[in-house]
Amino acid sequence: MEETSRHQRFLERRRTRLERDGRRRLEAIALGVALGIAIWSGVQATTGLDNFGNYVDPIYFALFFATAFGLGWLLESFPVLASFAMCVSQLPAYVVYPNTHWELGNLFPIAAAMLFVLTLPAVLLAYAGTKLRARWPRAKPK
Repeated sequence: MEETSRHQRFLERRRTRLERDGRRRLEAIALGVALGIAIWSGVQATTGLDNFGNYVDPIYFALFFATAFGLGWLLESFPVLASFAMCVSQLPAYVVYPNTHWELGNLFPIAAAMLFVLTLPAVLLAYAGTKLRARWPRAKPK
């Protein structure tokens, strides 16, 4: 009888943990998608960048990688997933925002491949931000 009760408590704790993690995972993805679209739209509006493959814009990459590191530093749960969502969400934002006629140029496949290659450093920066935050000395309460 005790064994069944212990097993039921274990299953209940596991279910609540999975529900909590599922919500946190969705929040991280939503934050990453919102940041990715905001970065792409903001940089495109201010600099006129209309394609990932046209030229290497230092403002775009500085903002992109700094945001990825910030996600790793600030998020407590799933920062790498949020960083990946930030990277992937920029491709649909690129298709919608500068292309008002819904025409993709010949360089679109190369630009998409370049974006996914640049996903790896952003995800690594989010992971580095997580590890640095864990090593950062915490202030002691007075």
